[in-house]
Amino acid sequence: EAYNYYRKCLNTNPEYEVDFYARLYLAQVAEISRSRSLNAARKSFKKLLKDSKNKEFRDKIYYEMGVFELKQKDIQSAIADFNLSIRTGKNKRVDGEAYLQLGKINYDTLKNYEMSQAYYDSALTSLPKDFEGYEKIKERADILDSFVKNIKTIQWQDSLLSMANLDSMTLRNRIDSVMLAKRKTERKGRKKKPTRIEIDDVANNNLFGNEGNPDNNADGTTNPGTDESTWYFSNSSSIALGQNEFSRIWGEVVLEDNWRRSMRSNAGTSRTNDADATAPKEKEADSKTSTPADPVSAEFEKLAKQIPTTDEQKKEALKKIEDAYFNLGDIYYFKLLENKNAVITYKKLLERFPESDYTAEVLYKLYLITKESDPVQSAQYASLLTTKYPHTTFAKILINPNYIQENSQAAEKQKELYKDAYKNFASGDFKASTDIINNALMLGETSFTPNLQLLKILIIGKTEDIFTYQSKLEEFIKTNPDVADVTPYAKKLLETSKTFHQAQEKEKGINYIKSFEESHYFVIVSVRDEKMGDQIAALLENFNNDSFKDLALKTSSLLLNDNYVITLVSELPRISYALEYYKTFSEKQPSFTVLENHKISTFVITKDNFDIFYRTKGLDEYIKFFNKNYHPENQ
Repeated sequence: EAYNYYRKCLNTNPEYEVDFYARLYLAQVAEISRSRSLNAARKSFKKLLKDSKNKEFRDKIYYEMGVFELKQKDIQSAIADFNLSIRTGKNKRVDGEAYLQLGKINYDTLKNYEMSQAYYDSALTSLPKDFEGYEKIKERADILDSFVKNIKTIQWQDSLLSMANLDSMTLRNRIDSVMLAKRKTERKGRKKKPTRIEIDDVANNNLFGNEGNPDNNADGTTNPGTDESTWYFSNSSSIALGQNEFSRIWGEVVLEDNWRRSMRSNAGTSRTNDADATAPKEKEADSKTSTPADPVSAEFEKLAKQIPTTDEQKKEALKKIEDAYFNLGDIYYFKLLENKNAVITYKKLLERFPESDYTAEVLYKLYLITKESDPVQSAQYASLLTTKYPHTTFAKILINPNYIQENSQAAEKQKELYKDAYKNFASGDFKASTDIINNALMLGETSFTPNLQLLKILIIGKTEDIFTYQSKLEEFIKTNPDVADVTPYAKKLLETSKTFHQAQEKEKGINYIKSFEESHYFVIVSVRDEKMGDQIAALLENFNNDSFKDLALKTSSLLLNDNYVITLVSELPRISYALEYYKTFSEKQPSFTVLENHKISTFVITKDNFDIFYRTKGLDEYIKFFNKNYHPENQ
């Protein structure tokens, strides 16, 4: 029917633009029953392209050609036509629709989600916000943004960890190789068609070969359709990424001569890049002062700031990778509905991080995913979850599908009992309050359980000594690290208690015990610095092996307060050993280069006095006590 109406429209000799669109859509709705009619439709499009009157509509013609080829399931021809549409015209809406089609092809057919993200991003910048289905397009773009962000997090953090194992000379040589390859590629220009590998390796500064290539799926296979052509301008993937980068830096630019100058002179147009707001002369001056003469050194310095060197930094990098794998698995499972890749990603997470906080949840999801496709494997996941993590919510849901509902009902009962318990607590009837709390806890572990446990600790604070109270609070915080409202309140209680106790101790005065015939610690107090702490610990271990090997001494570290850290050696059996250790260390101290230019305090201390010292943080007081009681002239 559409075909018939378009024919009737053309018979009325309409104005040119109506005539054009009627002929364009006529080919689109023609009944394709054989190859002859297929060729006829393609000829119709080509005829429209050749007509000089249609010059300003060439982008629309190419777009419709892409749609036509997509209907014929000729994916590569459709991709080529959509790219021609983008490069040919100036109509932002047509560009946006072409980007959208390329995004859909990469999303639905090629499963190349990173490439799809680039196209969806371009589509959103080109399409008007009143475009039909704009919100759904944005929703999918957000999913893809998150997907790509997590992939890049894994790639980058893995690269940084790999760089951390290289010495500086090897790293500089790797950077130099990448820079050299980049310069060679730029010099060759059109003389040599750059291969896809050259483009990607140089553009991504890939210092470690093909590790973490974004074209790889979770199972290590390559996404289909990414290597469309070895020549840059026939490669839709490379073009899309280039166009995105250009738009990000320069915004939307009219195709004209001297476009950079025209943008600078146009006061009404502002670039999105913050650096572009700087005046040209200032930019030129900045570039002269800030651009280093040696690009290899500049790149090396930039990387050196990001490379994790300490154990803490490496843990942070690994944590980012762990979180990214979990997020990626969830995106595959819930958003992209890619169960196979979800399983592969979750399994990678468990392989790399067997003690992950996500393990129980991941095992439960693997159980659900494989329940239909692989019952044997699913049963193994279920068994592992219930035996190794029986107290987790996921294990409980697996055993009892009604657990959430029942748990919710139990939590409501606990809340009612909590009100009564708190009334008794406030009135000072601690025994009655404790009995009610115990009854509430017998209903089972629920989301409200931490509230009951904390109230029980508050009762301990009223009925027992301060050290038991603080110990219970510390245990509670460790057991419940992330319970909203409850954990922060427990931390505040602990901090207040310690501050109050320290103030009380100072009011009384710190009284160290003059009993010296017990085992001692040797202590170094230094300014809080992770590198320095590790170096002192290593120094003491070497010193122990060299000078006091027979005593089998142990070295450990702990925080004294926000500013100081303690490194201690234990246990020196008697005061004679302690004094000998202190004397030997003091004599050799000038030769320890690690301690040069660092202010430290050293002393020996009994176990009982160490408890007082650590509790009161009375460093100055103990130094006076030590000088008075341990120095040779006072013996």
